[in-house]
Amino acid sequence: MTTEQQKAASDISVIKEALDNTKTNNKLLQWLFLLSGIKNIFFLTSITLLHLFVSNLDTIGVWHISINIVCYVFIAAAAIKITYIARRSSNKYCITYFSIYSAVVILMPLILLVTRIMSGMIATDSNAALISLNQLSTFLEVALFSGALITVGVLGSARGFSVASILNILIYLLLYVSDKTLIWGEVQTGTISSDYSSIYYTVIISFGYIILGIYLLVKNKRNAS
Repeated sequence: MTTEQQKAASDISVIKEALDNTKTNNKLLQWLFLLSGIKNIFFLTSITLLHLFVSNLDTIGVWHISINIVCYVFIAAAAIKITYIARRSSNKYCITYFSIYSAVVILMPLILLVTRIMSGMIATDSNAALISLNQLSTFLEVALFSGALITVGVLGSARGFSVASILNILIYLLLYVSDKTLIWGEVQTGTISSDYSSIYYTVIISFGYIILGIYLLVKNKRNAS
């Protein structure tokens, strides 16, 4: 084999490896996004049905904790597994995103749990701290979705995703500052209401991730054909 042939074979090997890594990256992101969206939709649906059909506050509390634990274990296990696979085959952008995602979805709930336990042990009013931590957790998840948009944009060389990531943060902050509330109606346990920033947050971490996952699924199928 001549030098030119060896160089050509080497170039083809590099291109093939890059294409294989891109497919792996897209598939890992696709599954992470779909699983995240499904988990959040399941949580939202379960909690809504719980408040609609159960009137006992103690029962609601027990079921609320149980649903939280199930969703936490599900998404934490998925994030750890996908991050482990990504470290063997993905590029630095995917590894960074998967690592940040795992840190947010695994550590933040634990920090909130520890804070609640500590507030119960210490005879002080720590509601303000809990509210601040919840707000921080929500903002981090919104920022995480922007990170998802940027990662998809970088892998697909699509600048529109980067613009969408900035708009995502701006829209959430504007809705948060507006402090407007939507009243859904009355149920057995009282009035159901949500501020607009919470509604937006719920939509992007559920349907937003589902849409991103479907986008990558369709893209992967087109690349395979």
